[in-house]
Amino acid sequence: MNKLKKQAGTFIKIVFSVSLLGYVFFQYTDYLAIGQVLSDVNAYFIFAVLVLVFILRWFAALQVRYVFGQIGIPLPTLSIFKVQFISNFYAFFLPGELASAGISWYMFSRIHNSKIRLAGALAYTRIINLLILVPFIFGSIVFSPELFTYHQKITLILTSLSFIGVVALVFSPITVKILQSLAGRTKLSARLNPYITEISLIQSQFKMLNMAQQVKNVLLSLLIYFGNVMLVWLLMKMLHLQVSFMISFIVFPILVFVSYIPFFFAGTGIRELSLIFFLAQYGVNDNQAFVYSISFFALNMVLVIAGGLYLPFYRNNKPSTPEAPQSNN
Repeated sequence: MNKLKKQAGTFIKIVFSVSLLGYVFFQYTDYLAIGQVLSDVNAYFIFAVLVLVFILRWFAALQVRYVFGQIGIPLPTLSIFKVQFISNFYAFFLPGELASAGISWYMFSRIHNSKIRLAGALAYTRIINLLILVPFIFGSIVFSPELFTYHQKITLILTSLSFIGVVALVFSPITVKILQSLAGRTKLSARLNPYITEISLIQSQFKMLNMAQQVKNVLLSLLIYFGNVMLVWLLMKMLHLQVSFMISFIVFPILVFVSYIPFFFAGTGIRELSLIFFLAQYGVNDNQAFVYSISFFALNMVLVIAGGLYLPFYRNNKPSTPEAPQSNN
C-alpha cells in the first residue's frame, strides 16, 4: 500500500511539472525566439560551466568528508565523490531534492556501517548549506537596494526570517519534546516519528562539534555558495543576459528553494515560471529566462548521465565498522 502511495505521489509530481512546464512554454515563449537564443550561446562558457560543476561536486565531497571525519567516520573524498554521482543518477528517478540525500545515506551505509551518525551528519550538512543562503539574501538587499522593488524586498526578508525560524526550531530541544508529546496524544505518530528522528539526529550532530569545527563547516559552505553563485553568473554570460552580478546572489537561493517544493519534479515547471517573473524585472525577456532555467535542468542531466555511465564500474564495499553507540558528551 505504501509503495502504491509513493508511486502515485511520484506520478502526480511528474504530471504537475510537465503541465506547468507546458503552460509556461506555450504561454510565455516562442520556439523561434528560443532557437535564436540557443544559436547565440557562447560555447566557451559552456566548457567553463561544465568544469565548474565538477569542481563544485568535488568541494561538496570534501565538505562531507570533513564532517564525517569530525564524528569519527573516515571516508576518502574519492569514495564520497563517487557516491554523489551514483546518487544523482538514482535520484533522477525519485523526484525531489531530498531523494538524493536519502540515496546518499543508503550508499554510505554500505561503505561504513554507522547509519545513525551518517544520517545525522548528512542532515546537519544540508541544514548548514541552506542556512548560509540567508545572510547573502539580506546582503544583496542592503548593498544593492536599487535592484529590488519594495514588494520583492518584503518577500525576500519574510522568506528569510521564516527560514531562520524553522532552523531555530530544528536546533531547539523543545521542538523534539513538543513533537513527541503530539505523537503520543494523537494519531499522527506514524507521520511525526520520522521528523522527530531526523531533528534528533541533527541536534546530536550539532552538540558533538566544537566552535572551531562549526566555523570550518560554515567556511566550507561559504566557499561552495560562492562557487554556485559563479555558476549562476557564468550561465547568464553564456546566454548574454545583461544583468548585474549581484542578481546571481538571489537567483541561486530561488533555485534552491523551488527544488524543495514537494508538488513538483525537482522544481521543474515552477523554476521556469519563477525565473521568468523574477528576471523580467531586470529586462530579461521570457525566452531568455526560459532557456536560462532549462540550462540548470541540462546541467543536472549531465551529472545524471555521468552517474549512469559510471554505475557499471561502481562496486559496493561491505560495511567497514559496526554501529558505534552515540556519545552523550
